[in-house]
Amino acid sequence: MTPDSPQEKDRERPGMPGAAEESGTLLRMMGSVLNGLRDAVYLVDEGARLVYVNDEACRVLGYGREELMQMRIPDIDPDFLPSQWESLWVDHEFQASVLLETRHRAKGGRVFPVEVHASPFHSEGCSLALGVVRDISERELARRHRQDQVHFFESMDRVNVAIQRTNDLEQMMHDVLHIVQELLDCDRTY
Repeated sequence: MTPDSPQEKDRERPGMPGAAEESGTLLRMMGSVLNGLRDAVYLVDEGARLVYVNDEACRVLGYGREELMQMRIPDIDPDFLPSQWESLWVDHEFQASVLLETRHRAKGGRVFPVEVHASPFHSEGCSLALGVVRDISERELARRHRQDQVHFFESMDRVNVAIQRTNDLEQMMHDVLHIVQELLDCDRTY
């Protein structure tokens, strides 16, 4: 940087931070940005230890920041597989961006589905995984509801076909009863 460069002139202006002040300001600004997100954010080291969590992570899981900072992924993810985690690290560096669905367990014991976007994050010679985590409980509930609706309409179509397929009333009732039993997942009780 030359003495006449725009960056150097900015440093000379009153109120403009120097390199150390700029770094501290940037860290505070990033903390503020991450804490303003509606998604949980985690920085995780190779040993699966949580080294940073934002406010949303604390809120969703019901833990204080200091409690979470003492935890590892297996403490909050009941489906955690060490072998899967280890496969994402090569030569002590997180290697790939991944998108996965898993579950998290809150302090009170509630287990809920989450979507995790994890990416490599390098800072001061340290490799970490940056995880942005979203609670997908509502999405999963809507998906199950759509599946139930599809199943219901497919079953009603089968009933319609059974009714139209025969002129024999006894056969039709037998076929319809069989379909309804499958739909309700029950056995014949008579």
